[in-house]
Amino acid sequence: MKKSYQGLFIWTILLMAVAIGAVFIPGFTGMQAVRLSLCACAVLLALLMLMIYVSEKVYWINGVTFEKAVEAGSERRKAFAKKHLTVFACAAAFFVVISAFLNAFHMHVMIDTAVFTVIEIIAAVRTIKYKL
Repeated sequence: MKKSYQGLFIWTILLMAVAIGAVFIPGFTGMQAVRLSLCACAVLLALLMLMIYVSEKVYWINGVTFEKAVEAGSERRKAFAKKHLTVFACAAAFFVVISAFLNAFHMHVMIDTAVFTVIEIIAAVRTIKYKL
């Protein structure tokens, strides 16, 4: 296992590009662009967890050092990353469904923002109990 943050750096650039790029989609209102951006962010957080699962770079997750990750071994890294992936993938799917519902009923985008924030905080707090 080689210590590298290149994938995380590329993911961060992608996150910023998608979040900002939604504003420039022709024909989208500001509210639609924000909804799309929030959905993309939720999906990209799940994608980050998938990247961590596939690469086993669990030291990208707060609280895990590179040394501890190497010491844990491949099987434990995969299991740890899979738990995070499951939580964040479910959070992303749940948010996308709720956002579509809110959009269909022309609800204000601030509701999406609040729901997104609460869902992601719950997902993050839920993963605190997972130890490598």
